[in-house]
Amino acid sequence: MPNANPACNPPNDISCDPAKLQELVYNFPYLCLDTSQFDPGDPENTLIGAGTSWTGLTTNYSYVLNCEDDNSWVLSWGSISLPPIYGSEKATGGSFPGLTFPSFSTRNGSC
Repeated sequence: MPNANPACNPPNDISCDPAKLQELVYNFPYLCLDTSQFDPGDPENTLIGAGTSWTGLTTNYSYVLNCEDDNSWVLSWGSISLPPIYGSEKATGGSFPGLTFPSFSTRNGSC
């Protein structure tokens, strides 16, 4: 039988609605991005909300969190220096603002 205590069963909703992004950015202007698995030299970064996405910049990478047309949360990154290294990951777990990606995670607030 599943546990009825919500603390034992955290929410898992990795979908998003592009129509609600401005409202989410307004309500969650800062997100802390854990980058420790991806870039151990720069383990955390504050993403700042503007318009319909959140962006952040570290010593090595720029990051963007947004909602794709297929209603999935996607974190994209690109290197600041050459050679160019870039990519993206779709959320695999959690619920906004606490999303989990294969190499990253987010939580509410600044780092």
